[in-house]
Amino acid sequence: MYIPDLTVYMPDKHRRLDMNILAIGWLSTNGYSTGPVSEAFLHRLKLFCSDPALSFFGLNDCPLCLQSPSISRSDKDLELGSGELRIKGLGNIVYAAPDLIYHYVKDHQYQPPTEFVEAILNSHLPDTVEYQEFVNIWRKR
Repeated sequence: MYIPDLTVYMPDKHRRLDMNILAIGWLSTNGYSTGPVSEAFLHRLKLFCSDPALSFFGLNDCPLCLQSPSISRSDKDLELGSGELRIKGLGNIVYAAPDLIYHYVKDHQYQPPTEFVEAILNSHLPDTVEYQEFVNIWRKR
């Protein structure tokens, strides 16, 4: 599913949350920004993709290479393509991204917008109470 970066993500579904939820990394073969990212960003992004805020049944393959990517976490591989991230930005901004974003960045050189990169670098990590309380907004819906 293609959604341009920094556009409103599912506005009707999230209207009552008093947050501006913006799409990041919903890519297709239409083209996307490419460029380098820091190792710190890639490392933290992997942590978020290893523990997505939302998980769904079924897997989506990468629309760019048609592969089923996975990432290693601890002692096992986790398949990507069935989760969504929620990352707190500045003010009432929240970014919604597919867990495939890690594969897009690492293997297809996708360069997310700077504000998303900064949000990843400054956000509470998934193993913190603060982050788990934040994502529970979506898990309870």
